Amino acid sequence: AVRDPLTGVFSRRSGEEMLELLAGQAARNAMPLTVVFIDLDHFKTINDRFGHAAGDQTLKRLASHLDALLRHSDILCRWGGEEFMLLLPGTQLDNALQLADSLRLTVAGVEGGGALPAITVSQGVVQYLPGESMNSLVSRVDSALYQAKAAGRNVVVAG
Repeated sequence: AVRDPLTGVFSRRSGEEMLELLAGQAARNAMPLTVVFIDLDHFKTINDRFGHAAGDQTLKRLASHLDALLRHSDILCRWGGEEFMLLLPGTQLDNALQLADSLRLTVAGVEGGGALPAITVSQGVVQYLPGESMNSLVSRVDSALYQAKAAGRNVVVAG
């Protein structure tokens, strides 16, 4: 499937294909490509406390808010569970960090609605290095995300 059936954003498979394509273009054209991993903080608590339907609703709400804030050229994918990958072609690391922090602040300001809690996100951000393997790139951005979680969540960390 090209789209994630729950959130409507691109699926992981589509994201992996687009990442490969964009990395090739970035390397050939000496253009930047930045990748952001976005993780919904304390998602298990939402599922455990409010049920899986509420968890699904929260994921939809997050995807909708993120997608509405992005440029047409930006690509949002559901990577798995409560994780999303954001591909930012033509974007330098410092600009991506500013965008990620803006997304973080905007998401933190969204009310849960009804009994649902407000949500926050942790984010890892890295810039593609020409010639880098996709495994290396994904590992670096995943490491930056884990650093964000270890730093107390609701933060952005550059890797």
